[in-house]
Amino acid sequence: MGEKVFSGYYLGYAILPKWRKKGLAAKAASRLLKYCFEDNWIEPPIYYNNKTKTLCFHLESKSEIYCATMISNVFDDVFYSDSKMFVAFYGDKSNDNKHNLNWKRGKKFFKKFSTKKILFKKYLSKADDSGEENPYVVICSTNRKNFKFKKFLTKYFADEQICQMAFISLKKGTTIQLYDSRGFDVLSADKEFLKMLFNKYKKDIVDFDDIEFNN
Repeated sequence: MGEKVFSGYYLGYAILPKWRKKGLAAKAASRLLKYCFEDNWIEPPIYYNNKTKTLCFHLESKSEIYCATMISNVFDDVFYSDSKMFVAFYGDKSNDNKHNLNWKRGKKFFKKFSTKKILFKKYLSKADDSGEENPYVVICSTNRKNFKFKKFLTKYFADEQICQMAFISLKKGTTIQLYDSRGFDVLSADKEFLKMLFNKYKKDIVDFDDIEFNN
């Protein structure tokens, strides 16, 4: 008998794509939904909806070399060079086609065929001035080594990202979101991990007063 291929199904408001291992897909999608929209609110910029567990890194008035090194170091703190990474691509289906934002634009920053779609979810923005009509997020799994980091940073520093993305480690319960060239956010429920980051990068961190560190 041939191997069954599942055509996809709904999980809450999320649509799961075709997947050979339905159990693993459902488990991953369920964990991501809970992490992104119940335990936290992973909408860029993530600081404003998660102030008690997010560090806000400030990059203005700093050289690109300095900022690139710091961002690379923070990625190293969250992801191993060969570790699994989930990427949230944000899009918007506007009634005006000129303002549609297709999530697939973000895939150009990853090696071809290296991202696997886990779920799709529409959501209502909590930002009063988001300007988005029908926002949605697509979350894919990949490996950090597939991320074209230098190519991304070139667009990031020029404010030409073309697609907002968040980089998620479910293992560490941590998310990095680089909203624009002014800075980026790191969210984590692990206060000891946030404390380590704060001590390591304190001169580059602003808006941390809502976080209660132990000791």
